[in-house]
Amino acid sequence: MLFNELNIIGPIQQALIAQGYTEPTPIQMKAIPPLLEGLDLLGCAQTGTGKTAAFAVPILQSLSLGQGVQKGKRQIKALILAPTRELAIQIGDCFVAYGANLTQRTLVIFGGVGQAPQTKELDKGIDILVSNLAGTILKNPVKIEITPAFAPIDIIDQEIYFVDKDNKTNLLVYLLKDLDYDSVLVFSKTKHGADKIVKELEKKGFDSVAIHGNKSQTNRQQALSDFKERKVRILIATDIAARGLDIEELSHVINYNLPDVPETYIHRIGRTGRAGLGGKAISFCDFEEKSLLHDIQKLTGKTLPEIKDHPYPLINNYIAPKETRVSHSPSSRSRYSASGSSARSTSPDGRKTDKSPYTHKTGTGRGAYNSKPASRSK
Repeated sequence: MLFNELNIIGPIQQALIAQGYTEPTPIQMKAIPPLLEGLDLLGCAQTGTGKTAAFAVPILQSLSLGQGVQKGKRQIKALILAPTRELAIQIGDCFVAYGANLTQRTLVIFGGVGQAPQTKELDKGIDILVSNLAGTILKNPVKIEITPAFAPIDIIDQEIYFVDKDNKTNLLVYLLKDLDYDSVLVFSKTKHGADKIVKELEKKGFDSVAIHGNKSQTNRQQALSDFKERKVRILIATDIAARGLDIEELSHVINYNLPDVPETYIHRIGRTGRAGLGGKAISFCDFEEKSLLHDIQKLTGKTLPEIKDHPYPLINNYIAPKETRVSHSPSSRSRYSASGSSARSTSPDGRKTDKSPYTHKTGTGRGAYNSKPASRSK
């Protein structure tokens, strides 16, 4: 089927051809006809399957043919909501591209930038508003769910590297020395962690940029633009980049930290392997993250193949107790306790033991301890 068989008007067809569109995807074939009839629709499809065009084309055509036309200053006739600012901007760009031969005006608004310029554009009058607000307004929607001929997890080469937390940056540097990693999106769990990775990579001679919620919208857009244009090879991001972003021919996704929510793993690796193209997703897993890995593998129904041939294998196979402050008393000069108020602690092999002044001796096997008492902090 071709787009002209969907009763799409000529100006939009010409714009689609200019964008390299030839045949509609399954979600577009099923969504465009009912939307052109004015019906509500709830559509579900895999990432990279053309969902934006599936709703943008009918909206543009409906407005172009005069549905909802009002006299005087342009009034907002279509509202598109997106979960992130980056995705809102991307959707706005699509509306401009598909409507290049039409007269409708599109505006994207979001927080993190000056309000005055956005208000000024709104005052001029617009037809289509794209924003990262939240909400749903549907009346008896037509429900469409496209089952893909392939699942992203089937076309993306996935690997797991077991590595100690302190060696993750070293492992990342080791992998980035391979020039086949020509465009790499690295996911960090936290904003601080993303900035730290950038600094550590810089020390090793690798240029990278970070995007996260603490960055200004201008900085975020510049970083994303530089990455898409291949001006920078490595993008470090939190999960604001996990949904919807379309990055052409992204070669690698690396999960520096595994996500707490297993579904987020699917969204993350879906940044590569878009539109049916292959890609590679690599995940780092330290001992504390093994439960997260279990949840991911349970969700996907697949066991990620482990890569053992690397210079930073997992060595610490237990969770070290965290030091916490305890009250200071005249009878004790110790200011810290490994287990708070508990009189028992956990040995490296998981057994409960009576508290001992002897410290665990690392590197000599499980259950080994030094032969002299630990020094007390002053």
